[in-house]
Amino acid sequence: MASIKGYDLPSLMFEMDEVTALLAGNRMVQAWTDPALAEAARRAEAKILAVLAPAMLNEISRLPYRIPNYAYPERETHGLLRKACELRLKVSISYRDNKDRESERTLWPLGMVGWGDHWTLLAWCEKRDAYRNFRFDRILHIDCLPEHYPQHAECNLEHYITSIVGMVDE
Repeated sequence: MASIKGYDLPSLMFEMDEVTALLAGNRMVQAWTDPALAEAARRAEAKILAVLAPAMLNEISRLPYRIPNYAYPERETHGLLRKACELRLKVSISYRDNKDRESERTLWPLGMVGWGDHWTLLAWCEKRDAYRNFRFDRILHIDCLPEHYPQHAECNLEHYITSIVGMVDE
């Protein structure tokens, strides 16, 4: 066991498929999220690689996963919205919908979904008093507000997803 700052930690023992899963997911985070989270993923990958046996490192060098750094123009928006979700901070946005109409919204950012070529914010919209989705690439301007939105049993990410699944099942 290794001792780190007063804590005893068991040695990490990974199976090859576990390492493959970790590294593939980690490299997606590096390529498709905001700079701060991408850097955290790079540091985590270095720690994972540091504990692997030489034979496993050799196998990893042959993994087929190479994820190009995606030209993702909304990287900064991603970071701001990620933090707003984590801290439960309201955001104010100017938004252009798919019919080219602009609107101003105050949102409770609940979660984010990556769809391959774009990210979507899942949020409670104060203007509509309902759940709404907002594509990052259609956000014209965003401000993080100093106000926290309340924790609510019927207005959170889990409830939102459950309501969507329920609509699909009907």
